[in-house]
Amino acid sequence: MRTLGFPRSWLSSATLPFVVLALSACSSPTSSTPGTGGTGTATGSGGSSNGGSASVGNGGLVSMGQGGSTTTGQGGNATGQGGGTSSGQGGNTTTGQGGSTTGGSTGQGGSTTTGQGGSTTTGQGGSTAGASASGGSAGTAAATGGSGGAAPKMKDCAAKKVLAVPLISNFDSYDGKADLSTWAFPFNGAAGDATTLYAGPYFSNDGTGAPVLGMVGGAGSSMWAIDIATGANMMATGWGGGLGFWMGCVDESSAKGLSFNVRGVSPTGKISVTLSMEDTSKPDATDAAGGGTCTGTTCKAPSVDVPITADWVLTQIPWSMFSTGTGLVDATVTANGDRINGLNFSVQMVYVQDPADATKYNPTPAAYDLQIDDLGFY
Repeated sequence: MRTLGFPRSWLSSATLPFVVLALSACSSPTSSTPGTGGTGTATGSGGSSNGGSASVGNGGLVSMGQGGSTTTGQGGNATGQGGGTSSGQGGNTTTGQGGSTTGGSTGQGGSTTTGQGGSTTTGQGGSTAGASASGGSAGTAAATGGSGGAAPKMKDCAAKKVLAVPLISNFDSYDGKADLSTWAFPFNGAAGDATTLYAGPYFSNDGTGAPVLGMVGGAGSSMWAIDIATGANMMATGWGGGLGFWMGCVDESSAKGLSFNVRGVSPTGKISVTLSMEDTSKPDATDAAGGGTCTGTTCKAPSVDVPITADWVLTQIPWSMFSTGTGLVDATVTANGDRINGLNFSVQMVYVQDPADATKYNPTPAAYDLQIDDLGFY
């Protein structure tokens, strides 16, 4: 039984970026509570108080600083004052260093800067000690950050990962119900792990033949395989169609090449396999800090044609078989497994010469069916 889902256009290029959203609001920081030093019979030198620092980066990572210590000498009174507050940008929360106290003078507490995007961080109070006097309780410095905006753009492979296992997916994590146009799956770890990347399917076509994206029975013991096929009793009359995968960027330069199971029907008896790479993708159209690095007049990804039959065939393509691509300022890009952030498998129509115009070639209408399973590297 085939389960079908209608695709979405995920990326402006062959990749599909993730957009991170966050709330935009800024809360006011709470003030610090002063501590009170003890009194004694002699004049001593008060200790210094170092407030803990707290930094909040994009995405809500928080590190808590260690509160400083407060030392009260004999005869002196020390009152730590809470820091002032100011609002900044960029999601950093910083607690300044407390002042020193000598005798009866008053130490000045550090300033608290509340950045946008930060979360609440409370510094740890200091300890007190005196020769014959009891120290006061330590104050608490708290900083409350607001909500940040969208994450800054990054290049496609700014956070590329080396895979712990070569398999991207056999697609058996599919639940049989999800809409494939929005379905994504984790690889290189479980969902939420620091090493985990995500990928998902999409398809492209010439607008003819009513092609659909769906799931079919997989190769061997695999439960599912991804399928792109023309509709029942339908034919494509343009260039054909393709099945693609957007994915987190990987460095598989230690692997020999690409591996997958494939079967189906192609008018040419072949499919074209293309590696989407940061090097051969153009920068983001709205922010050049994102997207790829190809600034040449032609951005062309490495590709290779392989045969397809009606039976499942394990196909392994070494990097050396891929044609060279074109990238930065029309420089040659050689496929070596590094900076790959997408894969595409396409079916082409057979072109024949137009009898009325020897310079023109027309596609011969035909049906196609392309199924992919056990996608990964070897």
